This record gives sequence, C-alpha cells and structure tokens, in this order.
Amino acid sequence: MKNYVRVEAPISCQIHEGFSRCPVVAFDIVEHRTLSVRCQCGQLHSSAFPANVTEPVQYGPNVRALAVHLTQGQMLPFARAAELIRDVYGLAISPGTLVAWVGEARLALQGTADLIAQYLRDAALVNADESGLRVAGQLHWLHIAANDTLTWYGLHAKRGMEAITAHAILPHRSGVLVHDCWSPYWKLDDATHALCNAHLLRELLWSNLPGHLNRWKIHHLRSNTWQQENGRHSIPA
Repeated sequence: MKNYVRVEAPISCQIHEGFSRCPVVAFDIVEHRTLSVRCQCGQLHSSAFPANVTEPVQYGPNVRALAVHLTQGQMLPFARAAELIRDVYGLAISPGTLVAWVGEARLALQGTADLIAQYLRDAALVNADESGLRVAGQLHWLHIAANDTLTWYGLHAKRGMEAITAHAILPHRSGVLVHDCWSPYWKLDDATHALCNAHLLRELLWSNLPGHLNRWKIHHLRSNTWQQENGRHSIPA
C-alpha cells in the first residue's frame, strides 16, 4: 500500500501585500501633418496645425503642465525639476525653458487671478497675511488674501502699505478683515477688524513665559476675565 498525504481544505488565509513595482514612465511623440490639395477650379486648400503647435519640434501641454506643477505646486527649484523630468521621463529640458513655461502659465491664468481678486474684494470676510521669501537672493514678501474657498497670492518687494495698496484688494473693503494685529492692517479704516485666534493664543503663551515683562499683566487679565464669566465681579476700570 502506497503512502499518501491527505490534504484538507484550508481553514484560513492570510495576505500580505507589498507595493514594490512602479510602471515604467515613458513619453509619447505625436506627429501632426498638414495636407494640401488643389481642387478642379485650381484653388489650393491646406489644412492647419493646432493652435498650440507652432514649431517643427516642441514639447506638448502635458510636459509643460508637469513642469509648472513641480515648480509651483511642489516647490521644486527649476534645476531640480529639470533633473527629475530628465531622470524619470528621459527628456532633457533646461531650467530656463521651465522658467518660460511658468511665465506662460501665469499669463494664461491672469484672468482667473483677476476674478479671484474681485470676488475677495466683495467678500464678507477675508483673511490677510504675509510671509518673507527670497527672489534672486533678495528679500520679498508673499501677500495673501483668502476666505474659505478662494486664495489670492501677490508678490512684492515691500511688506507694508505700499504692497497692500499695489495689490488693490484690501483697501476700501467694508467687510471683516481677519489679521494678526500687524500695524499696517489697522490703517485700513473701511474694514471691520478681527484678530486671528491662533496668533492671539501664541502671543498669550509667549507672554506667560517666566521672566516676561508682561507676565503678571496677562495673569491678572486672565484671572479677572474668568471671574467675570463666573459672575463674581467685573474687570476693574
């Protein structure tokens, strides 16, 4: 009698997945051709290239969009973005070409940016802030105006009222303006001012650190505010 092994149906099964393979990325070359024909009357008729095809050899809109996304969305420097495109896609594109594409995208989006600015001028509530960054090694300021659905960005060499006036969104707004208590914002007399809670909490925490000159004042204010809310007595004049 031969030996045999009896195999039963499995009771359970465990699965471990590993995502280890990435598909090879490649680019497609699309060739456009125009044809010319002459009708019986002798008139020559020729087809036309698409409006965005202007050179014998050029990069298509998908490559240009990728370059704009890498530099403006993912914040890669132009040289590193060009290096990534070369390593992943095999396309040797100079950083200068990427700069030109970003400029073209800016012009194409100018109408959208103007529309966002107009909506924010008319919005009931707008948040404003600014942050420093370097442009060709020089300090500039990135200003924003935003609400819950829209954000407008503006770059300027100055931080104060000169930039705020040049961007022409915040001046003459009659709605609520939320900001961090920076002094130029208070010069916008037409706005109803509101202060950012995150900034206030940060300032309160900082003011409460040991050794801070205003620590006792902050403690006194918090104590009186708590007592007022609990009906004990009002804050003294």
